[in-house]
Amino acid sequence: MKFRTEEVSLQKLLFVAKDPGAANVTLPVANLLQSSCNLYAATEGVAASLYAESGIPFEMVIDDPVLALQKIRPDAVICGLSYPMNSEERFGLAANQLGITLVEVEDFWGGHVRSSAVPDVIGTIDAYGSERAQKKHPCANIVISGSPGVRKSLLEPNPATVRRINQLRKTGCVVVVPLSIVEDVAAMLIQCIERTAQSLVIVPLLHPKCVDAHVPNRGITYEDYYRKALSPYADRVV
Repeated sequence: MKFRTEEVSLQKLLFVAKDPGAANVTLPVANLLQSSCNLYAATEGVAASLYAESGIPFEMVIDDPVLALQKIRPDAVICGLSYPMNSEERFGLAANQLGITLVEVEDFWGGHVRSSAVPDVIGTIDAYGSERAQKKHPCANIVISGSPGVRKSLLEPNPATVRRINQLRKTGCVVVVPLSIVEDVAAMLIQCIERTAQSLVIVPLLHPKCVDAHVPNRGITYEDYYRKALSPYADRVV
């Protein structure tokens, strides 16, 4: 008796990423699916190195987005949402044009606004991110995917800062505040410090990309600018 065997066609997934944040939220997905799908990747910037070092068997794509998608015909395109945006948006728009399922994965609140492509699925880091994404894309399927790559961050926390925060947790509330380089939020932050209880301690943080950026016409970095502005409140600012 002869048995008929049929080759099962694996799904094809194309991943697109540029910066570390995009790589951190897309690589874990690829790692989970590598044994059950054919994986392709179009990467640039820091993400290109992280993808190459991952050990995941991607077939790399270097073609124009539309040509690449016409050639591969993936079942879905999975894009990070880097800043500044480049290939992720281009592949997203190409997926829209060709009727291919588009999945966008955020690594920060509101990342979905960076691309003009229309996603079918959006992965967000938490419920707040989901609410914001749903307002922008009411027809998309919103999934809280978290930030699975955060433990593999390229940035190690300063040990002295960690010790200080742990000490403060015993006596009061610790609030981490993201600082902006688009607007000067020093004055607003100082008002918040002055109007809140002494038990509230502020941990102001700049995005890693902005630490060494210079304040226009001032000749100093944003890190030095905020450090100086908040120095009178050293007992309440880490």
